[in-house]
Amino acid sequence: MPVTTESEQHVNSPLNALRQATQAQHAALDQALPLQRDDFGRSDYLNYIARIFGWLKPLEATLWSSPWPSLADAGQRAGKLAWIEADLLEGGWIRAQVDAIPVCPYVPQASDEARRFGIAYVIEGSTLGSSFLFRRLQPRLAPLPLHWLLGYGAATGPLWKSFTRRLEEQLAEAAQVEAASAAACEAFESFNRWVVRGESA
Repeated sequence: MPVTTESEQHVNSPLNALRQATQAQHAALDQALPLQRDDFGRSDYLNYIARIFGWLKPLEATLWSSPWPSLADAGQRAGKLAWIEADLLEGGWIRAQVDAIPVCPYVPQASDEARRFGIAYVIEGSTLGSSFLFRRLQPRLAPLPLHWLLGYGAATGPLWKSFTRRLEEQLAEAAQVEAASAAACEAFESFNRWVVRGESA
């Protein structure tokens, strides 16, 4: 029987499979994000996170409420809508405006654990990228608190590592990796359609 080296295990890991499956979508999204514009300002930020709120709301309602026996800190990850609400309200929106934000009708379904990991891979990964944007945009958008970009704060890196470690442990079968990858691709596509392109249906 051939011996699999540590580097080969990394190349063939579930995490690497997800990265490869979503690489093109991730790169295209990074290029299209309005946060990259030099003229991106306060109102742009509030409108942008309001679209994210509408995309995230149906996902957060089901994603983290499902059984996560393999992810002990799932409850800690379930409060991202509160970050956006705080930003909007502190940015001058009123509660009625927040309550009236339309909800994305075509988010991916978190129907089993593999798909939940795939969707969560996109959402949790976004907190990692947002931490870099926080440092870049904070001076320009002050005094907005930028809760959404700050994310878990100092815990962002450790929580990402704990998530990917669990992902590696739980997606042990090829069919699970395939299901997770498909769900991650659907999450990227629905985010791009709803948030970046502003499609309603």
